[in-house]
Amino acid sequence: MGSLRWRAMLAAAVVLVALIYVLPSIPAVHNSSLRTFLPAAELNLGLDLKGGIHLTLGVDLDVALANAMSGLGQDIRTEARDEKIVVLRPRVVQTKALEFVLVNQDQQQTMDTLLRTKFSTVQVQHRENIDGGQIRYTLQPTEDYIRYLQGLTMDQALKTIRSRIDQFGVAEPDIRKQQGNRIIVQLPGLADPKRAVNIIGRTAHLEFKLVDDLADVHAAESGTVPADSELAYMIEKGGGSGKIPLVLKKEAVLTGEYITDANVQFDSYGQA
Repeated sequence: MGSLRWRAMLAAAVVLVALIYVLPSIPAVHNSSLRTFLPAAELNLGLDLKGGIHLTLGVDLDVALANAMSGLGQDIRTEARDEKIVVLRPRVVQTKALEFVLVNQDQQQTMDTLLRTKFSTVQVQHRENIDGGQIRYTLQPTEDYIRYLQGLTMDQALKTIRSRIDQFGVAEPDIRKQQGNRIIVQLPGLADPKRAVNIIGRTAHLEFKLVDDLADVHAAESGTVPADSELAYMIEKGGGSGKIPLVLKKEAVLTGEYITDANVQFDSYGQA
């Protein structure tokens, strides 16, 4: 009998302690005066107990690859210029192929050497002789580079999603990668899926583009924009409501993936 009594008392004590730690997680208790006498820690309930939002997000790797190849085209043109090689019209075709024109076919060997030694992430798929003694190159990314870029893109997407979820104040969000370039997001306790999708899914892509000084801004505003340029607007300095039109080159000279740090510096006149 004594052994049975002790077992009953132990079971009752365990139930009592469990109840004390569960009570703070109950909304009615959490908002009452009893909250003062209960533990501060709460149980973080999952979607099955607390409800919430379950999202499946897809990462567009084709866009990431096209952006990377576009930046690579600018790098090739810059490196070629340093070698006195003229390269024209680098552009992305069929999502991941990069085309450009070598003006002087006599420089083919030099161009091939440059690509082989400094741009090992791509390989020459095709060369075509065109009018005027020029050569059109078509490059494809290597399989190793595609796999690397896929991993990098998924990691960046995870990091971005986590930073945006911090806005919701969710205690224990579940964010993980799945096959098929998908990311699963579970947000226990939230009940506004539209707001969650708007914040988590908004596009964030940093690009630096050159101003096309030769383009006519007024003509661009009327709809006549050079084929390799685009019309954009800059907000007035000081937070004014006006917008200043600019014509920018479509090709970005630099993207945010290559930036590891940024800060503001001021000159001797106190200007940034």
